[in-house]
Amino acid sequence: MTFKDESLTPLSESIIGHARSTVMFPSSGAWKLEVYIDEKYFDEIIVDVTQE
Repeated sequence: MTFKDESLTPLSESIIGHARSTVMFPSSGAWKLEVYIDEKYFDEIIVDVTQE
């Protein structure tokens, strides 16, 4: 899934900006998300997903 937002939207003085996102996982467990900005690898995020 890829979103192509033109710019980040400021939320407050302490948050410079954010972009929309939606993620659905097929199962519970630890998932590694690779973050790309302008098509360049930036970092990774590990999330623990629990399906209800």
